[in-house]
Amino acid sequence: MLIKKLREDHKKAVAELRKLAEPLKERELTAEEREKYDALKAEIDNLASRIRDLADLEARELHLSAPAGDGLIGREDTLPPKKDDEDEEDREEEEEVKKCPECGALLRSGHRCAKDHAEMRALALQAWFRAA
Repeated sequence: MLIKKLREDHKKAVAELRKLAEPLKERELTAEEREKYDALKAEIDNLASRIRDLADLEARELHLSAPAGDGLIGREDTLPPKKDDEDEEDREEEEEVKKCPECGALLRSGHRCAKDHAEMRALALQAWFRAA
């Protein structure tokens, strides 16, 4: 709310500055006009600085509330949730997700399964022989 009010105030101050600057086309400003002009420029700069600071703060707060990391890491059993406004084709073009043929884990295109299936099979076979 505050940032919206500051932007409105900034817009009004710039419009007022434009009115004060009209005589510059024909003549120099008087000392009184120059004083008002400089004060208004300083106020506009102050408003712009406050708007930038608040926008930066909002962006940082938004960043903190965003989910961390990659949705697929550690979640091989689920796909990321679909967005209602996206078509299935658009989502596939953006990011292709495949299943590992060995274990069924979900993988991004170009990535290999983190599990070494040959080693897992060998360990399973060793365990089977030891148990027998």
